[in-house]
Amino acid sequence: MFQSSMIFLIAVGGKLYVSFIALTGISASFVEWLTHGDYSLALVMLFIIALYLVLGMFLDSIGIILLTLPIVLPVVEAYNLSLIWFGVVVIKLLEIGLVTPPIGLNAFVIKSIAPKTVQLETIFRGISFFLIAEVFVLAAIVLFPGLSLWLPSAM
Repeated sequence: MFQSSMIFLIAVGGKLYVSFIALTGISASFVEWLTHGDYSLALVMLFIIALYLVLGMFLDSIGIILLTLPIVLPVVEAYNLSLIWFGVVVIKLLEIGLVTPPIGLNAFVIKSIAPKTVQLETIFRGISFFLIAEVFVLAAIVLFPGLSLWLPSAM
């Protein structure tokens, strides 16, 4: 019961945040600033990726989505990027954030089910190989968007 009410509270807070962003016009001014600044798509994507990676180190996935999408999504639409592709990139960034120290929520989940003799440092060392693989997969998806778009385009 407590967990359901907390999720509902997060959803209500997210809705209020989105309404605030829409009311103040922050996302529209941010998009205008980026498009008139003649920033390259690569620079904008590097900024978005860095934003998600830093937030992923400290926040949970739902919080990151609720905080960033109202501002980042109009930027993605302004650059005429596929929203399906961007969704795959965001999910991959959230997965990386769930295993990245210092918080790494998935590492703490593993620690809770592992024997007491297993140290958290050992878990983070074990995760590091998967983290490197995730970074390579993210780079492939960002550099070759067709990898994540071929199945939806076939439907």
